[in-house]
Amino acid sequence: SPHVMLRSILLWLALLPAIAALIQQPYPGSIHPPRSAPLRLRGGLGDVDPNLVAKGMIGFQSVTAVVFSLAPTKAAEGFTVPLSFLGEWLTETQGLLTLSAALLSFLTISGKTSITHACGWATVPSIVGNVKTLLNNTHKKLGLAAAGQYFALLLNCAVCYALFTADAATGIKILKGWAAWGFLNGILFMLSPGSAGKAWGAQSLTEMEAVITSGFGAHMLCYSSLGMALALGHSPAKAVGYAQIPHALFLVDQLLLRKTALKLGANAAATCVFFAVTLAAIAGTLA
Repeated sequence: SPHVMLRSILLWLALLPAIAALIQQPYPGSIHPPRSAPLRLRGGLGDVDPNLVAKGMIGFQSVTAVVFSLAPTKAAEGFTVPLSFLGEWLTETQGLLTLSAALLSFLTISGKTSITHACGWATVPSIVGNVKTLLNNTHKKLGLAAAGQYFALLLNCAVCYALFTADAATGIKILKGWAAWGFLNGILFMLSPGSAGKAWGAQSLTEMEAVITSGFGAHMLCYSSLGMALALGHSPAKAVGYAQIPHALFLVDQLLLRKTALKLGANAAATCVFFAVTLAAIAGTLA
């Protein structure tokens, strides 16, 4: 069935970083002698090329971002999570954020453009999402204040323009400010989804909507962490690793601590797959 096929595709994509670790050559400059693939998996992280692991993660993010943004209901079926209209919109927006992160990661790790221009291109998916929401009156159907949606659109457009036109030094300052703004919003959404919803004009949230809102906040923190790490001068591969930490913390909460999503019927196996690939990306890029 399409449901089973989608799960299979996501499972194989989740294995990309591990496959990359198996087939790659020892990282240039490593002080360790070449090892067999099994030895690399048993603690040979010093021999793992962080760029290759990061590229595997970018590929995983890109495909999941497309699925989440274009077919949020189908994406949720993989986790057996029922979506309300608000949950569907948040899942789609989360997919666009993930697409932005994947685009920023790809452009910087491939060296195709400057960090600030890469971040400028990365704002485009969010701008498209803002325009779609306003043109389809989705905010009205959700009971969200129009002012907040227009503010988000204008802010995204202003940041995009500034990143493309500013000189390098000014662009880095803008990127840091943009990332700090994302941190503030991400922390609010992740730790206090009810308050975040009210701040943007939403009514009271159901338990599942609160979990989805919290996950949306975690992805905001991932995107902001990526931008801040790049602005502070970290390599693109390390930035990809740092960007996975907020998502890992969210999944720890859902799998081991409060377990809210699991209590509401979310698929534990699918959640564990995402947790495993997130940890693999962190270990392969930061260890």
